[in-house]
Amino acid sequence: MRFMARLVKAVPAPVGFARVSTALFVVLSVASMAAVWSILSLISGGFGGYMALIVAVCIVLMLHSFGYAPGFMRALLALVLMSLGVIYQAYLFAAGTIAGEMGFSLGESVRMIGPDLAYSLIRAHMTQLELVCYGISILLAFVLGLMLGRSKP
Repeated sequence: MRFMARLVKAVPAPVGFARVSTALFVVLSVASMAAVWSILSLISGGFGGYMALIVAVCIVLMLHSFGYAPGFMRALLALVLMSLGVIYQAYLFAAGTIAGEMGFSLGESVRMIGPDLAYSLIRAHMTQLELVCYGISILLAFVLGLMLGRSKP
């Protein structure tokens, strides 16, 4: 844990407009990580559940570097962001699967499929190992959010 805290130096917590822009940047970063994750999963032919662990660590390091103090609120934010990232990645994976099968572009496929079709495709392609990786990554984001950067008493 100390090694990871030394990798990224925390800055003072943002206030006012900087807080809003930082929050927007964090959400967009999670969306872009999920997009890259889904494309790599489509290329490799599977979900790539192991990548969820990498994304969880990246989310917590990003929150730490933006000055979010260690504790329950940062852990909760990391948990929510990781959960949204997993959902967004799975939806993009389902849209990419439809796009590949039917010859649509990814943008058309994202607009065309609904939550029911996405859920069916995700359920058909997801293995138990990937489900375990997703659960571990969400818990990892929460625990690292609590602990990373906390000084020892």
